Amino acid sequence: MVVSPPVHIIQIMSLPSNHRHYQISAPQIAAISGAPLANVVLYWPLIFKALEAEDIADRDTIIAAIATIAIETPEFKPVDDTADDGTLLKKYEGSWSLGNFFAGDGVRYHRRGFIPLRGRSNYNQFGIRLGIDLLNQPEKANEPLVAARIFASFFRWRGVSFAARSHEWRKVRVLVSGTMNDWASFMRIICRLNATI
Repeated sequence: MVVSPPVHIIQIMSLPSNHRHYQISAPQIAAISGAPLANVVLYWPLIFKALEAEDIADRDTIIAAIATIAIETPEFKPVDDTADDGTLLKKYEGSWSLGNFFAGDGVRYHRRGFIPLRGRSNYNQFGIRLGIDLLNQPEKANEPLVAARIFASFFRWRGVSFAARSHEWRKVRVLVSGTMNDWASFMRIICRLNATI
């Protein structure tokens, strides 16, 4: 009789042959990140599969992914900016750097997902990359499977995975957030994951 491992164990098996196999459990991720265990159990397998699909499920990228989600979405679930429309307009409306050229773009293309995605140009770019019409259905960016795919695609195409494999943790942080926000917390999580995985 074959016995399956417990559901809360997430085994990382499809790594390049020069890597050993790594294991990290959902309780370990939750303890290190401070996220609710139920959310880690629910969402981490989706994120991991999306990283695999982008061929970036290596140890350092996984460390960067967990640390990034812990900082960007501390509840370890896709976020949907719940600010009122006036606040969203103030934050994002008319932001040329985000491609918000049209009236209402600030509200329509607000922060969603694990990364989180924001701005007309990003919704368009990742929608095309994933074959999903995010411009006309921006709320799809918050669906767990889509949010996980956006996250993995972002990590690959924006060079986050490459920076992680080079142990350029500052670059990882800047590529994701554009700033060094929450740097100390991010590095604490990186160090703990490095000691665990």
